[in-house]
Amino acid sequence: MGVDLKNIYKDAKALLEGHFLLSSGNHSQYYLQSAKVLEDPKRASLLADELAKQIRDYGIEIDTVCAPAIGGILSGYELARSLEVRSIFTERVDKKMTLRRGFEIKSGERVLICEDIITTGGSAMEAADVIESLGGEVVGFAALANRGFCKRVGSNKESKIECKLPSNKPFFALGDFEFEIYDPDNCPLCKDGSIAYKPGSRGN
Repeated sequence: MGVDLKNIYKDAKALLEGHFLLSSGNHSQYYLQSAKVLEDPKRASLLADELAKQIRDYGIEIDTVCAPAIGGILSGYELARSLEVRSIFTERVDKKMTLRRGFEIKSGERVLICEDIITTGGSAMEAADVIESLGGEVVGFAALANRGFCKRVGSNKESKIECKLPSNKPFFALGDFEFEIYDPDNCPLCKDGSIAYKPGSRGN
């Protein structure tokens, strides 16, 4: 791998430490704020180019990159630029993932789902379901960072039971960030008296 992902996140002050409420409802002492990494276009371009190289080396054919809004839009756009394909995004309307804004999917169109970070892959799978319902073919998944629940191409670590991505499709990421995640009822940070803060894009 040509980039040191952990140091890039640290340099961008995007590896946060505290007491965080994740979109899954669980708690963690650490949080990755990819928006801070992607606010620098040169850095975003560097990461996307590295991710695109992985995908090209693997050899799958892609017509379109689709990102779940809002977190995945910048990484998805940059990856599409580097792969020289179309960029679209899905978004939630009344909590249901949908494709709108005039975006269309042709029958058999080969689509890669791209996130900034994949934890269990829930949002990515919601986007994938939308694409497939419209006749597209989801050929793989990608993210800048992997929270370690899902097995990525090039890693020897197997997927954990929480992973929602299909095992028969490749998942590309630049590196793993494995942090302890706690059930709210069994969170040591809560027991110490602190209150979880939600820094992500959903509900904030």
